[in-house]
Amino acid sequence: MLRYLEDLDLATIAETLGISVGTVKGQLSRAQAHLRTALEGSAS
Repeated sequence: MLRYLEDLDLATIAETLGISVGTVKGQLSRAQAHLRTALEGSAS
C-alpha cells in the first residue's frame, strides 16, 4: 500500500517499517502474486 498509494520508494518503506529493502521487495512480490491470483479467480 505504501508503495503504490503513498508513492514511497523502497528505502523509505524499509526505514518506516524497520525492515530491509530486500524484505520489502519480497513482501511486495508476494502481495502482487496474491492479488493476481485473487483477480484471476474472480474473472471466471
